[in-house]
Amino acid sequence: MLNQFNRWIGLSCVGLILCSGLLWGCGGTETTPSEDVEGASEVGDDSADNSTGENTEQEGSAEDSGEAEGDTDTSDLDDNQDGSDGSAEDTSSCNDSLVMTFDLSGSRFRVDPKSGLAQTAEEEIGPGRAVLRFDAINGAAQLGSVTLLEYSNTVEFSVSDVDTAMETSAGPEACGAAVGSLSGTSLIWSSVLKDYTSEGTVTCNAGSLICGIIGMEEGVAEERNSVQDLDLGNFVFDANLESFEMDWVQVTDDDDATTFLKLSGLLSTSTSEQPVCEVTPNCP
Repeated sequence: MLNQFNRWIGLSCVGLILCSGLLWGCGGTETTPSEDVEGASEVGDDSADNSTGENTEQEGSAEDSGEAEGDTDTSDLDDNQDGSDGSAEDTSSCNDSLVMTFDLSGSRFRVDPKSGLAQTAEEEIGPGRAVLRFDAINGAAQLGSVTLLEYSNTVEFSVSDVDTAMETSAGPEACGAAVGSLSGTSLIWSSVLKDYTSEGTVTCNAGSLICGIIGMEEGVAEERNSVQDLDLGNFVFDANLESFEMDWVQVTDDDDATTFLKLSGLLSTSTSEQPVCEVTPNCP
């Protein structure tokens, strides 16, 4: 795309400024507790002794109703024991593996154009998440093998009326989309992030003239899809393994621009994403 700008370098300075904003927008697309219910009270014996035959029939009906309610209450109690109230799992006795989900809010994406006509652009991206499996003893994550089970992140921005909307992902993979080892507070990856996928659209809304110059049709969302293996940087955690940072890594490099990704992770507080104890799968 930048090559098309180079063919237009003879245009006015105003045109050059518009093109520089557009180039950034297009370059980025290439990477792109449940409450227990007490059972109904039983019908008293004294009432049964003083009742007529008609009342006896009513008593029997009441007893049937009480039994039905009692059955319902037992079911509710059983459900609570099974943890169906949505409360977090007790992982204090976990001695296998601990699966932890990290919110990637605050992660960033950068585009470095290779032409002097466009400026470097950097944007915050998200929402996103990374799901990691750690070895565990007594519910605590341990040093040693770590696998990245799933990654997802949203890359959206708009520059000079060129709108980019991409979804990036890898996994889920039970044996890991990437494998590494935790040493101290550093997670060092021994493999690439397999099948890092970027899917989405780029739409030019800058007018027919400018859109034509950069080889796009005005108002038409053009699909951009790619799959690649991505080299990850070290994840550097805090002492409690509740947050991490990954410095800039290169995502793509072509004739138009080089793109980069920086991650910030924070242990998720969502009730549906609390740490879970799991049996480690038998992986090659």
